[in-house]
Amino acid sequence: MYQETSTARRPRKPRAPRTSPRPAALGRLPEWARPLTSRTAWMKRIQDRVRVGYVRWVGGEIEPDRWPALALKLDGLYHTRRTTKQRHRARAKGIGSAMLIAYYDARAQMVRWILQVSGVGIHPALSMEANMRDATTREGRVVLPAMGYELVRLDGKWTWRMTELHRGAWHSRMRRAASHPDPDSAGMLARQIVWSLSRVPGFSGIRRDAFALRGRLLREWRRLRAKADMRLLPLRPWPRIGYARRIKST
Repeated sequence: MYQETSTARRPRKPRAPRTSPRPAALGRLPEWARPLTSRTAWMKRIQDRVRVGYVRWVGGEIEPDRWPALALKLDGLYHTRRTTKQRHRARAKGIGSAMLIAYYDARAQMVRWILQVSGVGIHPALSMEANMRDATTREGRVVLPAMGYELVRLDGKWTWRMTELHRGAWHSRMRRAASHPDPDSAGMLARQIVWSLSRVPGFSGIRRDAFALRGRLLREWRRLRAKADMRLLPLRPWPRIGYARRIKST
């Protein structure tokens, strides 16, 4: 059993954001068109923009070598490079603004992008983009299917949480671990689950889901395995699930 050698709380080093290596061609783009390399920073930027009123959106994914042309096209159509002062002036005239942000997913080797349009004022994207959605509605939520997260309001605040499909995948993974006939393999699968849950983006909704999933793992383990097999689970305390903080765009 794990025992603390001291009652004093040990200072924790801030965990570095997980970033993806970016192809050199994308790194040479101007800053406004350069995809972020941190998934958490990208999600945080989307969340912040919805919070201040950029609730209409459209997004997708594209191969890295095609991204520069798409970024230039969207800027030419919707003026995504407006400064803060220019956006305020446009709003005073009843004209909406659009903002573009992308993330390079090295694992999938794709650029994931989202165009967000202010909810106040007229804007050409509203008529030109057939798939434009409203993030404030249930059917129009910002969803990242490849990552398994959706942007919702919980307790009066915007946050990311796991989609129902993503939570179901975690449940299946836990059942497979808890029911594995080989004890050593079952323990290894459980350790992988605990470690993976500690690496999720630290938004409040996702953290809530991750803690609930840890509890689900314990329940599945007690339900499907003998009491003596509790020793196969990772030793406590389990890895900390961090918080999402503001991350410098890179």
